[in-house]
Amino acid sequence: MNTEKKLEYINSLILKFLDGQLTSEEKKELVQWLASSKSNKDYFKQLYLVWKGASVNADVNENELSKAFRRVQLHTYKQKIRTMHSMESSATSNNRFLAFRKWVAVILISLVSGAVLYYMVQQYLPSLTGLADSEIVVPFGSKSRISLPDGSTVWLNAGSKLTYTVNYGKKLREVNLTGEGYFKVAHRPAKPFIVHASKVSIKALGTEFNVKAYPDEDVIETILVKGSVEIDKSETGSNKEQFSGEQIMILRPGQKARIYKKPEIKSTFVAIPVAEKTKTDVREIQPEKEEMIKLQSSNALIETSWKDDRWIIKGKNLDDLLVLLSRRFNVSISLLNNDLSQYQFSGTIENETPEQVFKIMSLTIPMSYSIEKGKVNISLNRELEEKYKAAYKKVN
Repeated sequence: MNTEKKLEYINSLILKFLDGQLTSEEKKELVQWLASSKSNKDYFKQLYLVWKGASVNADVNENELSKAFRRVQLHTYKQKIRTMHSMESSATSNNRFLAFRKWVAVILISLVSGAVLYYMVQQYLPSLTGLADSEIVVPFGSKSRISLPDGSTVWLNAGSKLTYTVNYGKKLREVNLTGEGYFKVAHRPAKPFIVHASKVSIKALGTEFNVKAYPDEDVIETILVKGSVEIDKSETGSNKEQFSGEQIMILRPGQKARIYKKPEIKSTFVAIPVAEKTKTDVREIQPEKEEMIKLQSSNALIETSWKDDRWIIKGKNLDDLLVLLSRRFNVSISLLNNDLSQYQFSGTIENETPEQVFKIMSLTIPMSYSIEKGKVNISLNRELEEKYKAAYKKVN
C-alpha cells in the first residue's frame, strides 16, 4: 500500500472511530498508527478537536480551534489533490471518496458552526479507550451551563465535574457526575438519559432534575422538578441498560430522595445488673439498620435556585450553609463556636460579595466574622445574642 492510499485508509479509520463504528481489528490498526509517531498523534488530535467543535453547541476556545482547522485543512487539501483522481477510478475507490468527502465535510462544518466547545483530550495512550472522553470541570468559586450533543442542558455547581464518552447518544445517553448538577434532558424515548453519581444511577427519558453528589458528603440527593426519574441505588447499578428492579425508586415532581452512602446503624443500649451491686453491665441489643434511602417533599424552586441569578436560602442550618458558601466563593470558613450551629438563615443572594453576605447574616444570627486572605472565621457575638433574645421576647 503506497503512502497516499495508506493515509486515505487512516483517514477512513479516524472517521469510523469518530462515528463510533470502528471494529476491534481496525482499532488495533489505528492504535498502532498513533503509537508509531508523534506527528500521527498530533494529526489525530487536531482532527478530533475540529470534529468535537462541530458536535457541541457551547462556548469555545476559538483560537485553538482555528489553529487546528488550518493544520488539518492544509493536510487535507494536499492529500485530496493527490488522491482525487485515483479514488474516482473505480466503484470501490468511489466509495472511499464518499467517505473521504464526509470526513472533509465534518471539518468544513466546524468552520461555519460559530461558537463551538473545545474539550481537552487525554494524552494519547496505547489504547483508544477513553481517548475521546469529554470532561467539564467547574472550579470552586464559579458555576457553569453547558449543552450536551443531544441538546440537553446541564448547569454545574461549584466544585463539580461532568464526563461522558464519545459514544454518548449511540445507544444510551450516560454521564458521570461528581458534585452538583441540574439536568434539563432532551426528550429521546429510545435513548434513556442516565446520570451515574457515586454508586447511584438516575434514569430519565425527558425531564428536569437536580443531583447533588459531592465526594465529601455522606448523602446523595436527587430532586425531581418535572417528569419522572428512576433511581437505582444498588452498588452494581452503574453502566447497565437494565436496572435491578427491587433497587429502583421512582420520583414524582416535588420529591427529593436522600441516598446514604453508608447505612446508618441505630443501637439500643440497656443496663443489666450483675452480681456486684456497684457494677452494671452495659450491653448493646437489637441494632436497627435504617433505610439507605429516604423520600421527602421538596420545594424544588428554592433548592435548585443555586443555578439562577437569585439564590434563595430558606431555613438552612448554619453548618450546612457555610459549606455551600465555601464552595460558592472559594473560601475557607471556620466556625469557632459550636453554639452557632443551632441557628438557621433565610434570605436571597444575588451579586453580593462574601463580606456583604456575612454582614447580612449577622443581622439575624448573633455572629461576628473576620475575612483575611481567603479565610473566614465566624464566632458567637454574645452582645448580639442578648439583643436578639430580648427582641424575640418582645415580639412574642
